[in-house]
Amino acid sequence: MADSIISKATNLLIARRPKEKLDGFFEFLEKNFGIDGACVYIWTPEYNMFRSCNLEWVKEDFKESLEMIITSLYKGDDIRFLPLGKNSYADEVLKTGKPLYVRDTSKSPYWGDRIRYKGGIRSTYNYLLINREDFKVIIIFFSRHKDGFSKDFISFIEGIVDKLSPIIEVIIHEEIQEIDKIHLKEELEQRNHELEILLNMARQLSFASTYEDALKIVRNLLPFGVKYDFFSMLIVSEYIKKIFIYPYYHLSDNLINYIVENMFKELSKYMKVDNNEFDIYVDEPMHDNFQCIRELDELFLSPITLSPEEREIGIFCIGRKGKEFNKEEKRFLNLVFTQLTITFIRIIEFKEREKSIVQNMLYNFPEGVILIDNNLKILLYNKIGEELISEFGYISNKDQLLKFKDISIKKLIKSVKRELDVVIGKGKKDRILKLTVQPIDIPYPSPTWLVMVSDVTERRNFQQKMHKMLEGTVYSLALAIERRDPYTAGHQKNVANLTVKIAQKLGLDEENINILFMGALLHDLGKIAIPSEILTKPGKLTPEEFALIKTHPRVGYEILKDVEFVGPVKEMVLYHHERLDGSGYPEGLKGDLIPMEARLLAVADVVDAISSHRPYRPALGLEMALEEIKKNRGILYDPDVVDACLSIDFSK
Repeated sequence: MADSIISKATNLLIARRPKEKLDGFFEFLEKNFGIDGACVYIWTPEYNMFRSCNLEWVKEDFKESLEMIITSLYKGDDIRFLPLGKNSYADEVLKTGKPLYVRDTSKSPYWGDRIRYKGGIRSTYNYLLINREDFKVIIIFFSRHKDGFSKDFISFIEGIVDKLSPIIEVIIHEEIQEIDKIHLKEELEQRNHELEILLNMARQLSFASTYEDALKIVRNLLPFGVKYDFFSMLIVSEYIKKIFIYPYYHLSDNLINYIVENMFKELSKYMKVDNNEFDIYVDEPMHDNFQCIRELDELFLSPITLSPEEREIGIFCIGRKGKEFNKEEKRFLNLVFTQLTITFIRIIEFKEREKSIVQNMLYNFPEGVILIDNNLKILLYNKIGEELISEFGYISNKDQLLKFKDISIKKLIKSVKRELDVVIGKGKKDRILKLTVQPIDIPYPSPTWLVMVSDVTERRNFQQKMHKMLEGTVYSLALAIERRDPYTAGHQKNVANLTVKIAQKLGLDEENINILFMGALLHDLGKIAIPSEILTKPGKLTPEEFALIKTHPRVGYEILKDVEFVGPVKEMVLYHHERLDGSGYPEGLKGDLIPMEARLLAVADVVDAISSHRPYRPALGLEMALEEIKKNRGILYDPDVVDACLSIDFSK
């Protein structure tokens, strides 16, 4: 009987093409022995594990159960495999060289049998069909029944194996060739896809002028070539020390610290650096789905040398959770690193050229030029700057420009105007140097400050002469007004002095105080056009006469409009009768629309007017004047100015 079945099976195998032979053979097994399915696994040194070769057969009514088992075992992987090692069918069969019959999968110690049992496979028969150094094949039969393989079936397999082995070997070679063709096609498609990404990346990177621009381009294109949870770049150069982190998903703070520590550890292989010198930038996640990555399965780091002297180095780092980067992904990442290396070298070379241009430009500048970084370290100076540093500069042992004469450079940077006159005695005459500090956007560590020193002695002397001439003219005009209105004699000077005291209480600088003093002296200049009989009238003014008086701010402004003043002198003359609530004149301005200088002058003007004699009334006294501004604080008069005025000690 056994010989007859083997003979029929042999004829079946001879009569058909290899793949058809195997299909027919499996159908023959179903018909004669009632097995439910079979599959073939192959081992090669390249993989060092048994993997499926798409040679399997299963009954129609059991296909759904088998798919469920495969999904549970392999979780969607492209290659189905049998691992070597503990609790492995394959390992046991290879070790003994004998067939392995698992009669009851529920009691089996082997890998995957619990899942097979739940999926409906109750017993398996595993046979080492081919056993060569370079090529091993296991065929596995399975049944839905416990003890599903009879002695006749086992004898049949033993008897047919010599005829079955060469057939399966031929089929496997055909399958391998077919798989290789598919893999080759997939690989070509993948390479074309990668090439398209890299070409697009190269085109965009050619326009990148900063490290940030380049990394943002990589951030936008990298997800099309490889899946990741973050990538980061550490850059050390003369121009920047910074770590850029670009997450795909949210990263926990601990993970960010872990990434930074590993990048510094990698950097320490190439140079010693102070970690505290680095800024850390973490970009917004590209995929904002509230998922937070707290740990990684792989951290792939790659150093990039950006200059022959290794003064500039980059550390590229990329990581993800769930799956390590395979060989192909690492190959693609190395191509991206190459693109970035080329781009960063180009950026550094451009900055070097730009730096050289700036150096030449500054070095030939006709004034003293000193370039410092944010720590006050001197980066560059021209010939005049060098002479001034040696004569008036105070430099630390770290080449920091701490002071120029007695002026702190740090305080000057933090000041509002960032400029100051330095008076230097030189024999009988003083020399005046203007010291200016301003930020400058050039290829040096940012921020960079430009300290300029210019000799303004002649200019300042000329300005002082012009100021004295202007001041003399102002006094003459003020005197002319007072002579036309003897009752207000001294009013303008009193208002000017009180304006100065209020300004000092407000903490204004000397230049602004001079402007306020001049504006206060001129504030009633427009009264020169008012008839003296109206100015000196002892009784109440008629509406028409008062309307004429109200024109004096506008008239004063018109007289002065073509005169060049430093500061808002003309505006003080025009707006000194405006009030916060809009009830003033000539334009009825409200609140902050009234210049601060005019608001200050208005308070001084009211205080002196109320406390002084007028043609139509005697002096009301200082106490009533102060009560007036206190009562209307924040309504008619600026509250800060009123508070400053009330804090003055008038007894002195």
